Amino acid sequence: LLFSRGIVDPAIAEWEQARALNPRLPALHYSLGRAFCEVKHKPAEAAAVYEEGLKNDASNPGLYLGWNDVMKADGKSAAERAAMMKRYPNHAAMPEPLVRTLVATLREAGETAEADACIQSHFFSRAEGGAPPPVAQTRAAATTAGQAASTGSAPSAKPSVAKASAGWC
Repeated sequence: LLFSRGIVDPAIAEWEQARALNPRLPALHYSLGRAFCEVKHKPAEAAAVYEEGLKNDASNPGLYLGWNDVMKADGKSAAERAAMMKRYPNHAAMPEPLVRTLVATLREAGETAEADACIQSHFFSRAEGGAPPPVAQTRAAATTAGQAASTGSAPSAKPSVAKASAGWC
């Protein structure tokens, strides 16, 4: 409650005390990492907290999203960030915001086939006025790959599809 009222330093002190007593508390590392990143502007501390959090609260998507932001600001490659997000323990149940971020990161890393495979294995809800699912990109890529394969100009199309279908998603 302290953090939500803008009382940051006492909130961090309480989270640190809780962390020393029981580091497995749900959302503890997410909240502490967020405070270090967004308010205190201490990305190294935030990254360390997020990484520790993955050991204690591995299914918390906020940890992955927060750590991705810190890694991106620190100049880490898209491949490194994607590898971190792939550590999520239940790929089939990965929450939509994390899937969207992972797909964008895979595309940034040049892993379009893997991003497409990931999209195909997840459901994307859409509220009125909400962001469209990234399927449109997949369909466009599939159409382009299909046209290239039908003309014989894409001999590597099949291996990339096989690689994507053998991926983690």
